[in-house]
Amino acid sequence: AFSLPPPPPLPPPRLSSSLSLPAPSPSFSLRVLTVPPSVHASANATVPFLEYHAKNVGIRRARGLFTLVTNPDTLLSPSIITFLASRSLSPTRFYRARRRELLRPPPAHLNGRPLALLQHIESLPEEAFEPPVSDPPRLTSDGRRVRFMWELDLDASGDFVLMSTQAWHSLRGGVEDGDNVHHDTRLLCAAAA
Repeated sequence: AFSLPPPPPLPPPRLSSSLSLPAPSPSFSLRVLTVPPSVHASANATVPFLEYHAKNVGIRRARGLFTLVTNPDTLLSPSIITFLASRSLSPTRFYRARRRELLRPPPAHLNGRPLALLQHIESLPEEAFEPPVSDPPRLTSDGRRVRFMWELDLDASGDFVLMSTQAWHSLRGGVEDGDNVHHDTRLLCAAAA
């Protein structure tokens, strides 16, 4: 008697296979870009997290007037969806979601229920959040506003960066380096320059 070796493991299912999406329409389309393992293997081993490398692939292939760069764990609230659907975006603006920290964690019964969690957070009063970081504008002696880099809204998460596709291309996408810190801040400074 002899035994056969076990069959090789099946590849994991693609993430795109678990998505439930509306039918394609003139206002919505989705393309899934898959990077082969050989490309990952050839990447610089000193850069463990290729976040903007991957985001830049999407930016370069974007076809719409605007491109939102976000992360898979970012939940878009109904108010953000309503804002995006209003089509009132300006090609000369850079949109980011401000980072707001809750003073206390949300109730445990909301774990695993993203829509209920979003509704809960949107219903909280301002006092439930840490105060935002901001400085008053500086003025010259004749009352003109002085523009400093630190007057830009840098108190935002990089998990939601939206601007015109043309602006993304002009800036050549996000910074691709081994330091995964302040990419969005450097991008905002470049966009404001």
